[in-house]
Amino acid sequence: MQPLRDGPRRSLSESVVRHLLQSDSAIQIEYGAMGLDGDFAEVSDISDYVSSGSSITYDATATIHRTCSLNIDSDVTTTGWSYLSGFVRPYMRIIDVETQVFADFHLGVYTLTSPSHSLGPQPGLVQFQGYDLKYLLRQPIGDSYEVLAGVDPAQAAADAIGVAIPGVTVLVTPSGSTLPYQLTWPFNPAQPTTYLNVVETLLAGIGYREVWVDWDGNFRIEPFIDLQNSDFEWRFDKLDSDNIVSDDATRDIDLYDVPNWWRFVMANLSASPVEGTTMFTWEDSSPLNPGSTANRGRTIRHIEEVPAPTYDDLVTYGQRVIAASLTPGEIFTVKTQPFPLAWHLDVIHYVDPNIATELPLSATGERRVVATGWRLPLDGQTDMEWTWQTITDQSAALGLTIIEA
Repeated sequence: MQPLRDGPRRSLSESVVRHLLQSDSAIQIEYGAMGLDGDFAEVSDISDYVSSGSSITYDATATIHRTCSLNIDSDVTTTGWSYLSGFVRPYMRIIDVETQVFADFHLGVYTLTSPSHSLGPQPGLVQFQGYDLKYLLRQPIGDSYEVLAGVDPAQAAADAIGVAIPGVTVLVTPSGSTLPYQLTWPFNPAQPTTYLNVVETLLAGIGYREVWVDWDGNFRIEPFIDLQNSDFEWRFDKLDSDNIVSDDATRDIDLYDVPNWWRFVMANLSASPVEGTTMFTWEDSSPLNPGSTANRGRTIRHIEEVPAPTYDDLVTYGQRVIAASLTPGEIFTVKTQPFPLAWHLDVIHYVDPNIATELPLSATGERRVVATGWRLPLDGQTDMEWTWQTITDQSAALGLTIIEA
C-alpha cells in the first residue's frame, strides 16, 4: 500500500490519515487529475474537465498492472495539456465534513490511448483509456540489445527502463549479483525483442519481484518479498464499529491447479542438471496445506528453466514462485468504501466471523490475504471492488522438503 504520510500527505499525522480512510465520521470524496508533459512535469490541473464514470483498475496477474478509464471534456486542450505528448496523474481527495481536514492520494501516472471523437456539438465528452507506464516497455527495441558480463542485473534492468522511457524515475535495489556471462538479444524483425522482455529476463535470473510502477509513476525494482512473512499493511475487521467492508462479500475455493511439486533448472547448461548445484526441487507435503501431496493424494508438477547466474539466485527465484503459488485457492470478492491507499500486492488482515472453514487454514474467521485486484471508481459515491486471495501461513513451509536427485 501507499505509505500513510507519502507525498501530498507528508504534513498530516498517521492518525489523521487513518481517520479519513476508516472512521465513523462523515466524509466527502472528491477526485481529479493533473496533466503532465512528456518529461513528467506538471502542466495543469485538469480536474474541472474530468467527469464521473472514471475509474482506476488494478490486476496483479496482468502484464500491465493498472489501467484507467477517464471521461474528459474535449476542451481540456485549452489548458495547454496534450494527451498525445503528455501523461495524466489522477488523484482522490478525502475530506472530513466536520473539520474540513483533507488528504490527497496520487493514483499513478498513465499514458492515454487515442479515443474516438464525437462529431456532435462541441465541447463533448471524450472517453480515454490509459495504461500505467509499464505499458511503454512493450515497445520493440528495433535492434539487438546486449548486457555485459560483470554488471548487476537489477541495475541493468533499470538502465533498460531508462532507455525506453527517458526522464522516468527508477528506484532500484542493488542485487549484489553480477552476470557471469554476456546476455544478448539478437535483432529479429519477425519476433522483435521489447524492453519488457529484457527487464523480465534480468530480474527473473536474480529472483527479483516483477517490476511495477508506484502511485507517483516511479518504477520499482526490488528483491522478492515473502508475502507470507511480511507485515500486515491494513486490517479490515467487520466487527469494528468503523468497519468499511460491505456485507455482501463472497468466497470461492479452487484447488484444481495449485502445484505441490516444483523443479527449477538453470538455463544454458552444457551438461545434465545436478540437484543442489544447477537444479532446485521442492515438494509440498505439509498436512497444513490443502493442495499438498498429503492432502491431494497426487502430485501436480511445475517445471521451469531459469536464466539464473548462480545457484543461490536459482533458489531465490524458486522460493519466489513457490510462495506465490503455495495458496489454498481461496478467493474473496469484497466491497469497501473508496480506499485510495491501495496499490500493489497489499497484504491485509481480514477479520470476518463468517469465513471460518473446514479447510486446514484457520478455525477462526481471520485470514492473511493479498489484494490481487481492485477497481476504484472516481465518482465519490460508488464502493470500491476488491479481489483478495488467501496466503498460506509461513509455518506450512515446514512441510516443504528438498528432493534429492
